[in-house]
Amino acid sequence: MESPTGPWLRALSSLLHPSSPRRSREELAALEERLYEAIRRHPGETMAVIAPAVGATAGELNRPATSLRGKGRVRSVGQRQYTRYFPMGE
Repeated sequence: MESPTGPWLRALSSLLHPSSPRRSREELAALEERLYEAIRRHPGETMAVIAPAVGATAGELNRPATSLRGKGRVRSVGQRQYTRYFPMGE
């Protein structure tokens, strides 16, 4: 039996995100590259400074930034809104 909150949560989610399709791998890869180039141009800056240079919001850049850190292309220092990003040597 489905939880009584299940339909309610789905309805709420559709209201909050009416047409938020998932980004394709190609879109994420392109955004990741744009983010990396922006971090190279603005080393040591926060995502609030870098995001406008990429043309995206800080929230939209969360997944590409995590991917770049995982690949060792970028390192981050700090926490939350004070996190600063630095390119790693290639």
